[in-house]
Amino acid sequence: MNKLAKIVRIITIPTLLFFATLFIMFYTNRDCFPTAAELWVPICFIGCFPLLAYALAFVLKLCKKVEGDKYRKTQRTFAFIFSAIGYAVAFVLSLTLKLNRVITILTSSYFFSVIFLSCFNLCKLKASGHACGITGPILFLCYFVNLIYIIPCVIVFALSFWSSLYLKRHTVTQLIFGALSAVLAFILALLLFRAGTTI
Repeated sequence: MNKLAKIVRIITIPTLLFFATLFIMFYTNRDCFPTAAELWVPICFIGCFPLLAYALAFVLKLCKKVEGDKYRKTQRTFAFIFSAIGYAVAFVLSLTLKLNRVITILTSSYFFSVIFLSCFNLCKLKASGHACGITGPILFLCYFVNLIYIIPCVIVFALSFWSSLYLKRHTVTQLIFGALSAVLAFILALLLFRAGTTI
């Protein structure tokens, strides 16, 4: 069971789910990507830029700067910082480049999710970034692509929660607040960019 939980944890890495969501959106609704910017802004700054955090942490590990538990903590800290920067850049670019409504909602949801996660963490609630990164793509698939995706999404969601609890990576409360961060961010983005309008 431990090996299965680790496999599920790897499969449900937020970055992988983000790319899977973008891939499905691209091949089911090309209207969401009228220009190259609609595709490459989220790919570069939501998908790829946060990965630099793990590369930097690995370099520090090779240089004997961080080891053991400190390495994992450094990795998590860098991941949050790089994600926050990448999501902020994607959000700003979606506004300045006037990307279409769907992609703007996508980038703003990720940006707002970091804000909600930060607020919960400042309140000592320790919201799970992993749960947030899983919930966001699920909401997008069900809302913008097809509600039928709710079936596999619920399965992925449940398996991810189980693996996190089984491996003792998070508590139920942390997972709930992480998922709530994504839900609140998505709702806020919809309200701000409804009917094709922008703030």
